[in-house]
Amino acid sequence: TLGLAWVLRLAWLPLLGLIGVALVEYTWKARSFPGDSLIPLYWYIGFYVLFSVYPFLFRKRFSAMTGPWAVAALAGLAQFPLVYDTLQLRWPVDLKGVIPALFAIAPLVSLMAILKGETTSKEKRLNQLAWFGGIALLFLTWILPIQLDRQWLTVAFALEGIALLRLFHRVPHPGLRATGVVLLCIAFIRLALNPAVLSYYP
Repeated sequence: TLGLAWVLRLAWLPLLGLIGVALVEYTWKARSFPGDSLIPLYWYIGFYVLFSVYPFLFRKRFSAMTGPWAVAALAGLAQFPLVYDTLQLRWPVDLKGVIPALFAIAPLVSLMAILKGETTSKEKRLNQLAWFGGIALLFLTWILPIQLDRQWLTVAFALEGIALLRLFHRVPHPGLRATGVVLLCIAFIRLALNPAVLSYYP
């Protein structure tokens, strides 16, 4: 699929490849996951690396597109639950928040590479920066709820919303602003309209 995307210059065809890989991985995990083996972990990381580096390998060909870069950013979201479950099953530790922190590295490195790379059209460059910046912030704000559980999910929604709005001032992409506002609204609803909030602690 990635080869066809390169040949035919179809911007969003890599997304079908990522969805297909994810469906195979999650189906296989549900049916025949070997809990005592590290082989699945190598596959998950391998696919993550493949989709993450793909647009950079053909940077000139994809410089004016958004799709391959968006898929590279989304690859972490597809692989994170699989990697997280495998690591927790094999090495259950208290520092669970380290895992999303590690997943934030690839989009941050990609973000820096785009900033330092050859310029493309302002709109496409803005799209690429928004995707990688948004996903990096998502993993960074996931550290709290994954490490501390429960009500920290609401705090994560609020932090991610604030972070996206702050990023919007540096990368003025309307998608960042809209997503940030939606996340802040979700955090508000969970705090203001959820009666269980009053019973979390005595």
